[in-house]
Amino acid sequence: MSQRYRISYKHQDMSPDYTGMKTIWANDEKKALQILTGRATKVGQWTPAKSGAVLKVISVEDATDG
Repeated sequence: MSQRYRISYKHQDMSPDYTGMKTIWANDEKKALQILTGRATKVGQWTPAKSGAVLKVISVEDATDG
């Protein structure tokens, strides 16, 4: 069963104060990160996304409601 994950991230081309947030439905945390970047990644690691952006995941939280 899928869960909802809230992912906070930094974007290399944006202001250092910018923090993006995205909610993704996935089977597990690893898959949610892969959906965001298009690649396998880890929290705290700068990763080039398939879109060409370079993202750094700050946190992943389970946001599934009840």
